[in-house]
Amino acid sequence: MIEINFSHDYFKLREQRFTTIRSKHYLKNKGLRVGDVVKIKHPSGEFPAKIVGVEVKRICDIPLEILKKDAEFEGFNIKTHQDFVDLLNSFIPYKSNKLTTEKAIIYLERV
Repeated sequence: MIEINFSHDYFKLREQRFTTIRSKHYLKNKGLRVGDVVKIKHPSGEFPAKIVGVEVKRICDIPLEILKKDAEFEGFNIKTHQDFVDLLNSFIPYKSNKLTTEKAIIYLERV
């Protein structure tokens, strides 16, 4: 089973349905598609989830409510789209994400 790793215990990981926002080529690069079951790994544990949908949007076109639900964790709140970009860039050395960067919104459901 292919793993999707999370570096924080995001609030969303307590929900039945949640998203992860990744590179627009993430699913293709991992050999995944809608309907596949993956292992969700995070600092406090792991669980299986099914990919139930995906859409590609520029960060600036993703509603702030979705970004907040996707990326908030204890001690970190999203107030603007730029906060989300800054979080993404904190994971990579070359800081290539911008407000106009296209990302895949991957919709998952616990199984």
